[in-house]
Amino acid sequence: MNRIGREFSVLNVKELSYHSIINAIRENHVQFTAEFNPAEGRYFLTGHRADRKGHQTTIVYSKNIPENLCCPQCGKKMNLGVQQRCLNLQDKNIRPIKRDFIHLIPLTEVLAYSYDIKNPNAKKVKTVFGELMRYFPSEIAFWQTENLREKIDTLLPEKVVQEIIAVQQGKFQFDPPGYDGIYGKLKIGS
Repeated sequence: MNRIGREFSVLNVKELSYHSIINAIRENHVQFTAEFNPAEGRYFLTGHRADRKGHQTTIVYSKNIPENLCCPQCGKKMNLGVQQRCLNLQDKNIRPIKRDFIHLIPLTEVLAYSYDIKNPNAKKVKTVFGELMRYFPSEIAFWQTENLREKIDTLLPEKVVQEIIAVQQGKFQFDPPGYDGIYGKLKIGS
C-alpha cells in the first residue's frame, strides 16, 4: 500500500481541463515526472538469492550476464533483470526526450529505516506518518516542501530529520539493489 501513487507527471497547463491536459501531453509541456526508484524493485538486477537450493552465496549481475542466463552455482535459469532488459531494448538511434524527474521513496520506508524498524507498516511508523500528515496535505507535498527542516524540526528526533532531509536531497541508494524477488535495501547518506 505504501508504494501507491509513486509515479506521476506534473504538466504545465493554462487551465484544468481535458483539452489543456491533452495538449500539454502532445506538446511535451511536462514540468517533471516522479518515479519509483527502479533499484528498489524486486527484479532490478539479474541474479539468484543465497537461500535457493544449490546455493551457498548470492549471485547478482549488473553487467557481464551469462548469455543463456544460466546460474553458475545451481545451473538453473535466472530471471533477466529490468536494468539489463531495458539496455537490451534500447534503440541507440533514438534520442530520448530529456526532462527533469525525481525518485520518490515512500516516507514510511524512510521512517522505518530511521527508527531501525524492519517493517514500514509497523504501528510506530504509521503513528509518526499520521502525525506528519496532519501538517501536510499529502506525502507528495511533504517531499516537495522547501525548508522542510524548519517544518519538521520540532516534530521528530534530529537523526530522523537529518535522514529525511538527506533523502529529499537525493542522498540515498539501494545497496544491494533488488534482485530475484528481493526488494533493494535502502541506505541513507552520501
